[in-house]
Amino acid sequence: MKEAGLKKMISVISARSVTQAPILESSLSRLYTVQAGLYDELYSQIFNYGHEFHRYCRWLRRYRARHILEVGCGSGRLLQFFVKDGFQIEGLDLSAPLLDIAKTRVDIPLHHQDMRSIKLCKKFDAVLVTGRSFTYMTTNDDVLSALRSLRRLLGKGGILLFDNFYAPLILSGFKPRWRDERKVGDKRFIRESRLKLNLKTGITWDWISVLSVFQKTKLIFTDRDSTTLRAFFPEEISSYLALSGFSVLRHSRKKEARDFLTIARAT
Repeated sequence: MKEAGLKKMISVISARSVTQAPILESSLSRLYTVQAGLYDELYSQIFNYGHEFHRYCRWLRRYRARHILEVGCGSGRLLQFFVKDGFQIEGLDLSAPLLDIAKTRVDIPLHHQDMRSIKLCKKFDAVLVTGRSFTYMTTNDDVLSALRSLRRLLGKGGILLFDNFYAPLILSGFKPRWRDERKVGDKRFIRESRLKLNLKTGITWDWISVLSVFQKTKLIFTDRDSTTLRAFFPEEISSYLALSGFSVLRHSRKKEARDFLTIARAT
């Protein structure tokens, strides 16, 4: 499809998306700033980082990629696996508090930057955007700015891997309220969430949550957070990638999974 046709398709998908979101750390969810230390503990139970490592490693080995950048590296739990396996890897995140935690785990270059405007004077064999970080690209300007920024980090033939929420399943199984409880050591984390579809710039929804942390029976922390997230159709992602200098190699999704992995090559 010609570029003009792709641009028309994207304008239909989200006619109201016309402005670039502020590239400011203050736009981050409190989960990654005020709650950063608790995020690190809580998400050690939400994500299986060993599984995530093998998920990406499969494709990196297939395309013989060794020099890698992880975008959305957070507190560095996934980075540890790549370092241990001998990959030449660097990390990048918008959250300074999470990067401070990552520095205690890995002795590698870590960059405090926004994926929509990365300024690194180097090229990588592959770039990973992990932990569904791309779901914070809620406008079309966000999406295209991020993909074009990532493209500049890759030479021709370089590989991009990133995961997103799968829009059809998000829509069909949307729940306006949910409660999640996790135990980490002697702490109990309870997160109560309210979600509301807004569909302003795509398959987007507002997420308001209250995180409460108990140590044994004592409440030691509580905080309210709000953000907006976006899910994508694989066909949407293919269109954005084509406009940003990539060709799609594959969209990979396990049956009933809420997310899918995209593997693309820089053209």
